[in-house]
Amino acid sequence: MPRGKNQRGTSTPRGTGRGNKQHVADEDLRRSSRNGNSISDQDAAQTQLNPQQSYQQLPPSNSNDGEFSQLDVSCLLARVNRLSKDLKFLCDENTQLKGEIILIKSALNSQTKKISELEIELDDLQQYGRRENVCFSNLKIDDKPVIDQVISLCEEINVTVTKNDLVDVHPLPSTRGHAKRIIARFKDRKLGQQVMGARKSAKNIGANKKKQLAADPSRGFGIQPNITSKRAMLLKQAKAAVEKGHKLVDGQRGTKRLLDTDGHLYSRRADRETLVTSYWRCQKYRSQKCSAAVTLLKEDLTLITNQKPHSHLPGTQVTEKLEFRQSLKRKAFDQHLSATQNILTEALSGCSSDLNVELPKLESLARVVQRC
Repeated sequence: MPRGKNQRGTSTPRGTGRGNKQHVADEDLRRSSRNGNSISDQDAAQTQLNPQQSYQQLPPSNSNDGEFSQLDVSCLLARVNRLSKDLKFLCDENTQLKGEIILIKSALNSQTKKISELEIELDDLQQYGRRENVCFSNLKIDDKPVIDQVISLCEEINVTVTKNDLVDVHPLPSTRGHAKRIIARFKDRKLGQQVMGARKSAKNIGANKKKQLAADPSRGFGIQPNITSKRAMLLKQAKAAVEKGHKLVDGQRGTKRLLDTDGHLYSRRADRETLVTSYWRCQKYRSQKCSAAVTLLKEDLTLITNQKPHSHLPGTQVTEKLEFRQSLKRKAFDQHLSATQNILTEALSGCSSDLNVELPKLESLARVVQRC
């Protein structure tokens, strides 16, 4: 069939062919735009484009100049508006979720603090009930009753104890293959303290008597206070810290400071502390802009550095300066009626020449005395 001819041989009018339907729709859109009418988003989407189609999936425009038709632009604008609304909704929801997360973290920190305070109060109550208890280790418990073994050991350290002075004596379960410990509860707490004060005399017990009393004669006798498991763990951590070289010291205002083997001091960040670790940053993070920090593992007191070096040299005689400040405060508190100059003179008289060079000015030390 010749182009432009129908089956009857007549010419086909322009704009009535099947291939020009898009052109007719564009002409209708332009006509409605000139008359002040606009096409809705739903009509535009149904006529031209599915909103889930991408830019590459747009049908080509049939306009003669090669540009997008007004209908294509309207569909794109409608989709952009919908995406803008969705983005705004997501941003608002994200802001609301961030606020809720902040509230949850605040409540969690508050609950963690309360739990820590309750644990401390519970530990204090448990330790209060153990004030009259004394633990004995390396004593035989097979030959004689344990109460007789305790009385015999007390006699060897020159402390008179009778059966009437004891409320109860019983062995504790052994741990890790060690000999069983014996716990004795005294009626009078002062008598138990007297036994604790004379425990160093157990080193002078003769060999024959040690064979009679000791489960292992090659080892000495142990006399310790009956402390809670939490305090025993803290004591173990303190011993481990001494062995590793770093230790906790008292700061200028009574807060704890961490002193490493190089002489650097760190202050604790309570907001970043967990049940397993504690975070410490350099004490000069503001004055010297030092970003060095360490993480302390609570289980074995191992220090993990953050690989950032200190921006300053380590302090010299840090421990001596902190001890001098604490002793100065004690003198000022005990001698509150004395003159400031007299207290400073007495405190500085016992300092070495090297420590005098490292101490602050006399005006600063005088203010420390006057605050007490």
